[in-house]
Amino acid sequence: MPHFSGFLLCVVAVLCAALSSTLLHAEEALAADHRAGDKPAFKSEAGVGFVRTQSVIHGGQMSTSVMPYLIHEQGPFFARIDTFGIKTLKAGYGHVELLGRYRGDGYAVAGLARRDNPVLLGLGTLQITPYGAVEATLLRDAGDSAGFIGQARYITRGALWRLTVYPELGVEFLDSRYTRYYYGTRQQDATAVGRTYLPASATNLFAGLLTSVRITERIAFNAYIRRTWYDDAIEDSPLVRRGSRNSFFLALARAF
Repeated sequence: MPHFSGFLLCVVAVLCAALSSTLLHAEEALAADHRAGDKPAFKSEAGVGFVRTQSVIHGGQMSTSVMPYLIHEQGPFFARIDTFGIKTLKAGYGHVELLGRYRGDGYAVAGLARRDNPVLLGLGTLQITPYGAVEATLLRDAGDSAGFIGQARYITRGALWRLTVYPELGVEFLDSRYTRYYYGTRQQDATAVGRTYLPASATNLFAGLLTSVRITERIAFNAYIRRTWYDDAIEDSPLVRRGSRNSFFLALARAF
């Protein structure tokens, strides 16, 4: 698959378009839906959710964890489930944002060196347009990898009575510092797997579907599934056992 050049062609182009006209985020879909006016115009949603994620690492297990569910805006400040930040300059249908994001790429597997989750901080823009939405972000890991992630995704929506669905397509670029920290081998790993490996940068594709069922006017059940297809730079690692990963998120939330 293409690496840096492919990322520049599709993500930088999306970033430029975002600053002038169109952009969104899968987890923003509910908030965007409220602003559109076809549901009660509640400003926020809060609840609790459960995340279940496959491990692509040899010896890793399927993990389940509790995750707070919060969509809220207060002036320039916002919380969007796994993303929080501050809106700054107005840009197109949204703003340039300073943000942080949770991403669970870390793992602790017997025989391999431990990898901690990244601490992602950076810039993004979320544009909600009449034609759907796109989000673009550029984040740096302030943790051990010190790598960069660039991501762009497009989301549209469909609704029928109490059911609303949000299909999502996206692409992400991981630089070589990020891929080498999580998928390259260290001395301890090389002993366990029998060889060394230093991956290049990677361009991954992903698709997702968020489904929201409104139980009452204020209470909704949300289910999100995503599949990520990994670049050969990741799939060829001796630490990795599969070329794709599925993630599931279920949440019960109350609007207010």
